[in-house]
Amino acid sequence: RSAPARWQATLNRWLVDDMGFKQGANDSCVFVHKEKKILLISYVDDLMLLCLEDDAEWFYKLLNQRFRCKGHVYLSKDNPIDFLGIIIFEDDLNTYLTMESYIETMIEVLELEDYRSRSVPISKDITDMKPLTKVEARYFMKALGMAGWVAVTVRCECKYAHSRIAQHCANPVRGALSAVIGLAEYMAAHKSWCIYQPLQSDMLGHWRHYSDADYGGNPEPQNKRRSQSGVLSMHGTAPILFGSKASSVLFDTILSRDRMPTAHADLMESHAELSVGAAEVYALSIATCEVLNLSYVCEEAGIPMPKPFVINVDNTTAIAFAHDRVKRSRMKHIDLRQQWVAALRDHDLVKTVHCPTDVQLSDGFTKILSVNKFQVWREQLLIEMPFVTKAN
Repeated sequence: RSAPARWQATLNRWLVDDMGFKQGANDSCVFVHKEKKILLISYVDDLMLLCLEDDAEWFYKLLNQRFRCKGHVYLSKDNPIDFLGIIIFEDDLNTYLTMESYIETMIEVLELEDYRSRSVPISKDITDMKPLTKVEARYFMKALGMAGWVAVTVRCECKYAHSRIAQHCANPVRGALSAVIGLAEYMAAHKSWCIYQPLQSDMLGHWRHYSDADYGGNPEPQNKRRSQSGVLSMHGTAPILFGSKASSVLFDTILSRDRMPTAHADLMESHAELSVGAAEVYALSIATCEVLNLSYVCEEAGIPMPKPFVINVDNTTAIAFAHDRVKRSRMKHIDLRQQWVAALRDHDLVKTVHCPTDVQLSDGFTKILSVNKFQVWREQLLIEMPFVTKAN
């Protein structure tokens, strides 16, 4: 069980002590060699490099001298790469990330070859609360895990559906099983949607950040009417950071690392909000922390992200709170001495601007959308591009 950890420690020591890489403090899987200008990403025993070919050859020669490795491959139009089930491929215009091959495997594993075509990842609330049998529960967890890998890597438009369904992990029910099968069927019917980035574009290097919340829109009993928060960061045309979580579930990174923003520091678990404005304020705080953490990783990797960050919000009360202009009668239950409030109001770090709801790109991470709205939203995040070449 400890083999992956021991391997990672061995590889990391070799990269830093012998090869001269600097390991990221905010993401330990990121390594930078300043002299050779190599950006390296590791995931257990899978490595990916961004550098000149001569520098890559220098690295791989020494890597093969130290470890027994498979042959390395270079990304090109004729040579796609499979990295952890994510297929990376190029054409004359764009670089793409797709989960098409993984989705095809998932459908076989889940025995859903005769799937029903779905237009959206989730279309209704989960209402059938009849408990699953042990066999059904194991199938549910397997399906949820496989669909979750698709949603967390490339298919960001499925993140909200997966978050809703995953609330039933502790006590799987028949409605949740139907929902996760529906999610897998949606992925199968729309397997060719990709994250993409143009090879040449004025958008390269341009960041956009969004925050949104849905106030008490999930009526399922286990949710207890908590709000759903959504965050999105776009780099050029590509979604880089995206999240969808109920208010008492942690995102990957929060300022204090172990808690969500609450009205008072002594409240260890988040609570049902008192208003739409309060829900949007907490969501904005989470987005601020997430974008801050992303900026630290980008800075260590040599990827520019200018400050202050501009976060698009469609709620005027949240913007007023961030600018310290809200009436205390509306937000007097929030202890303003807390660290997350100070971070939200530090205008050297973050600026909040109003955006209309119809261009709020984190909207689909907070609620169920109609088919038409969902399709318009999806087209602003992804592109449909079938993958036809076998990856290395």
